[in-house]
Amino acid sequence: MKKVAAIVVTHNRKELLCTCLESIRRQTLAPDAIYIVDNHSEIDTAETLLSNHYISSLPDTFASHDSVISHHILSLDGKTNIRIVYIYKHLNDGGAGGFYAGMKVAYHDEYEWLWMMDDDGIPAENGLDHLLTGAYTYNLDYANALVVNINDKYTLSFGWERVKKTIADYTGVDIVRNAANPFNGTLINRKIPEKIGFVKKEMFLLGDEMEYLYRSLKNGFSVATIVKSIHYHPPEKGKVVLVFPGCRRFPILIYENSRGAIYYRNLGYIEYTYKTTWEVWKTFIKYSIFFLSRLRLREYGIFCRSFINGCRNRFDK
Repeated sequence: MKKVAAIVVTHNRKELLCTCLESIRRQTLAPDAIYIVDNHSEIDTAETLLSNHYISSLPDTFASHDSVISHHILSLDGKTNIRIVYIYKHLNDGGAGGFYAGMKVAYHDEYEWLWMMDDDGIPAENGLDHLLTGAYTYNLDYANALVVNINDKYTLSFGWERVKKTIADYTGVDIVRNAANPFNGTLINRKIPEKIGFVKKEMFLLGDEMEYLYRSLKNGFSVATIVKSIHYHPPEKGKVVLVFPGCRRFPILIYENSRGAIYYRNLGYIEYTYKTTWEVWKTFIKYSIFFLSRLRLREYGIFCRSFINGCRNRFDK
């Protein structure tokens, strides 16, 4: 069976994509393949890939189906011949749809490990090597890199432990079990999609990665973050706010515009599917207090409708 397939999802960010691809080719342990899933970018993304020898021809951007172009390129040390599979999607169905497509194709191409990331992430040169070593050492099915702020390489981009926000906080720590910031340098064994399927593509973006993490944990798969494996990524795009000013016990994440409706819907689905009834109500109450106490009534209406639709698994609204 083939070993590792990197899966990179992109949309209209050709410069970031090329930087990401170069960092994958620079790995001390190169993957066997890179699946580039292009969510219907403008043609200049494909033209940039063509000029940098990642693909051998341009896709049919007017086709009513996904275009797939296979090619090969060498790792930057010239030692590994890396298979390139460029999937140009005829519709943009968000990061969730992109990861669904990349995961499904790589899985059916019989790769043992799927290495997931967005185009704006950069794995450290030994990132994959540390992930694989950690996965085998600790018998993991799902191994994540430690996600570090690309603009400040001493702090974390995201977090799951309130008091630990810098790399220094993890000095002497090898792994953090049952915690991850997917899909940022996330190594997933094929036994996971074999049992639980692929990413929930209906989520579009903002939550599909966490849903897949919760689904993996619920089905008994071993999950951990490998601290030695570093993945550089921009910080959280949403805004972390305090429900009660000055009280750090109740932070929430908010998004504005259309992203808010998507995020709150996906949050409702995740909470209702994977958490207790009390935890669902606690989340609903926290957001309610935040919006109502500040008279942000329009946003509160969006939150309520979206959160309830998510709880009801209604993704057509």
